Amino acid sequence: IADSAPTLPSGTGFYLENVLSELDAPGEWYFDANDKLLYVWTPDSTSPAASGATLELSVHALGLQVTSTGAHDLVVSGIHFTQQSQSGVYLNSGKEISISNCTFSRQKERGIQVAGTMYNMTVRDTLFDSILMQGMFVNNGAGVAVLNNVFRNIGLLDGAVVAGSGKQTYVGISMGASAANISRNVFERIGGSGMLVALSGSVIDSNTISNVCVTTSAGAGIYMSGGQLSNHAITNNVVRNAFGNARSSAGNTGSAWGLYFDSKASSCFISGNDIAWIGGSALRVVSPTNLTFVSNTFMTDSRATGPVVSVSDQGGVNLISGLLFSNSNFTSTATSSLFMVPANSGAGFATFRNNSYCSAAAAPFQVGSATYSFPQWLTNVNVSDTGSVWCLPATTSSGTTGSTSTGTTSTGTTSTGTTSTGTTSTGTTSTGTTSTGTTSTGTTSTGTTSTGTTSTGTTSTGTTSTGTTSTGTTS
Repeated sequence: IADSAPTLPSGTGFYLENVLSELDAPGEWYFDANDKLLYVWTPDSTSPAASGATLELSVHALGLQVTSTGAHDLVVSGIHFTQQSQSGVYLNSGKEISISNCTFSRQKERGIQVAGTMYNMTVRDTLFDSILMQGMFVNNGAGVAVLNNVFRNIGLLDGAVVAGSGKQTYVGISMGASAANISRNVFERIGGSGMLVALSGSVIDSNTISNVCVTTSAGAGIYMSGGQLSNHAITNNVVRNAFGNARSSAGNTGSAWGLYFDSKASSCFISGNDIAWIGGSALRVVSPTNLTFVSNTFMTDSRATGPVVSVSDQGGVNLISGLLFSNSNFTSTATSSLFMVPANSGAGFATFRNNSYCSAAAAPFQVGSATYSFPQWLTNVNVSDTGSVWCLPATTSSGTTGSTSTGTTSTGTTSTGTTSTGTTSTGTTSTGTTSTGTTSTGTTSTGTTSTGTTSTGTTSTGTTSTGTTSTGTTS
């Protein structure tokens, strides 16, 4: 930094690690690789030598490593993997793998990493806690089941994540296998997206996802990524509190989504989801075809920067068709739009049935840059909407679509407030390598190179374990 001018725009968050001058608070440490010296400021500020304290240093990059490309019928159960400098369990390729009742904590990269192709793998009843990058990563394959697990405090090193990467890198689960089953899991306090899912044919059911995009400026509770998204069933999930961290973007803006379909998703069924208190859009889809949305709740927060539902095309080419929104609630507590669609959306791009709409905006439907009231929305976009009800400030007669009846003013949401904060633990350790230790976070300011505020982002850093504590069995 001293040799060149900072390149970060004013106001951008930053993070520095392993800087001796920032060793200025209890719980921090610094390792001098050249002189092989470890500097430690103990949590109680006593001298390690005087207090007889024991320092544990990680010596394992991987807790369990299986490099064979044909591994099969492996069972891992009841083991606590902690403080590896890379991953707790590393698998190359294989089939019929079971991991259950384990704990993965404070890995620097991932709890579980599947680097190759995996078939019929099950991970269940396992805790992933305080991991720097990802709870679980699967590169490719099919038939991977992730059931009844808890993912919490993943990717929470504030300031260390740059915009555009963390939403896909710092996630609870990164699933590259098709026909996956991600069900009944809990995601709490995730730096980027709760889960990142690709390819086709997966079931995402009954997961609870709260407080995501804690350290990144963008991302989603459920992020469907890639150009081959098809035949997914996304049902009965609860997503709460996705706002994005402004420190990760140059413009000091944070925006996150509840459910996001990245590109050209087709033939997916989305039902029974409750997505609320979102800072960007509760639902965002790009160039979708034949998507069915039934009995969902989509709600943004008063701080929202985007519409409740954002539908966009790719590269200005209209590829949007065959959308169905039925028996769902759409609510905005901000003045932003309920729906935003491209100006070139064709007639009949979507069908709406028996929905309820509520917005603080008088004209909550946006087509291109123009905004419309509910009757104008029907006229200008030529959508079919039957049996719906709405609550709009500019509408003096509210009731069912196509009638003048009154008395129905559905707010379109059943959600209130936040469901859980997950945990107060920062979960940003998982060090145990020479690359971390003392830290400094803050924001850049024009004409100065202030270090901002020091952070204990690596609390209890450098401490670690022998890798796999033999408290369980493998066979």
